[in-house]
Amino acid sequence: MFTKVHLIFENNHLLARDKSDFESYWLLLGYGEDKIEYHVGCCGFKPAVGELVIVDEADTFMLGDPVGFATFIDECCCLCFTATPDNCDAKGTEAKVISALKFHKYSYLLDNQNIVVDLTFDEVITCSSAIEKAAYIKECSRGGPVLVFCSADLTF
Repeated sequence: MFTKVHLIFENNHLLARDKSDFESYWLLLGYGEDKIEYHVGCCGFKPAVGELVIVDEADTFMLGDPVGFATFIDECCCLCFTATPDNCDAKGTEAKVISALKFHKYSYLLDNQNIVVDLTFDEVITCSSAIEKAAYIKECSRGGPVLVFCSADLTF
C-alpha cells in the first residue's frame, strides 16, 4: 500500500468531478483525506518515496512539456491515464513521445460489445472488477511508468 496518493488533473473541473465520484473508493481502500492529495497541473511538487502519482489526461502533460514530464515521472511511482494514447496514429507525435518516455501501454475492455476502434497496445487486459484492474495496474507500475487506456466509463 502506498503512503499517499497524488492525483493530477489538467483543470479544476476534472479534479472536482473525480474527487466527488471516487471519494468512496479511496475510503474503501483505506485512504482517508490525509492520504489523498489533489493537484491541478503537473510537476509542481516532489512526491516522497512510497507515494503514488496518478495522472489524468496524461497526454496533455506529455505533449505540453515532454522533458519536464519525463523528469517528473522518472522520480516517482506513476500511473498515467488517457483516452487518446496516440490518436490511432502509430507514426504520429503522440506515439513518438510515448515511445521516448518508455511507457508500456495497457488497455482493458469493460464490454466486448462496445468496441468502436481497434487500438494496438502492448497488452490487452480483461478484468471483472475495478479492484482486480487496480491490483493488476499497481503490479505493472512496479516496473516503471504505465499508460492505461480506458475504453469505457469507469464509474459504476
